[in-house]
Amino acid sequence: MSRPGQKEEIPFSHYLEIYRGLDPREIAGRCALPFDGNAFSLTLMGTEYLAPHPAFALCPRAAAARPSLAAAASWSSATVTGGFASGARARAGGAGTSTGSSVPARPSGLDPKQAARDILILRYLCEGRYFCGNGKRLSYNEVPWGPVYYRNFEGRCLKRLACGFGNDIPRFRRIIENAPGLKAEKLPQGDAGYRLEFLSGLFISLILYAGDDEFPPSAQILFDDNLVSAFTAEDLAVAGEVAIDRLKRMG
Repeated sequence: MSRPGQKEEIPFSHYLEIYRGLDPREIAGRCALPFDGNAFSLTLMGTEYLAPHPAFALCPRAAAARPSLAAAASWSSATVTGGFASGARARAGGAGTSTGSSVPARPSGLDPKQAARDILILRYLCEGRYFCGNGKRLSYNEVPWGPVYYRNFEGRCLKRLACGFGNDIPRFRRIIENAPGLKAEKLPQGDAGYRLEFLSGLFISLILYAGDDEFPPSAQILFDDNLVSAFTAEDLAVAGEVAIDRLKRMG
């Protein structure tokens, strides 16, 4: 019998090993993220995070600024052992440097949603690339390999967005408009639509259509064209889930 979080540990460990072996300056240039010698700065759904290297955690900047990293650790779904402090030691070759191929394990009982979020960000840091978009917004079916995974995306994202907010559109508007960190732009499509920043410089559009006596609520999610160089079609389904989960927690 598998224990909670076990399924997420393998891909996390795999991408963490790749991440640890990459030059942080190369990651910073490829993903257009600031790196201060210890950690990358990034924004995810309106929250500013620090992501240390070579260890990895997503620590909200507000928590990481407290006197003790333990405060940040309580927010992070990653093992902070080897985090900011030992990450710096590892680069300096001092005490606490990790050796060999050992990889910090994912904590037992990890929330799968947090695991999916962290793996998504790790994959972006390891494999993604940022470029300035051309202003075009793509439906999932227009994304490479999107038609292959569309039914999965429809159930995980479009139907969840419609079911979660389609019957309470004022709540949807209130959540987004009260979160300036999302950098939201109101759209003319649907009964409520917003283009917002999912991850630093990478924007998605969430559009809701209210239901009536004949039809249930429906939704559409569009992706700025630069997201196709940042994430695969499968990753974009995870991105949609992360965005919906965050909005639900915010409201």
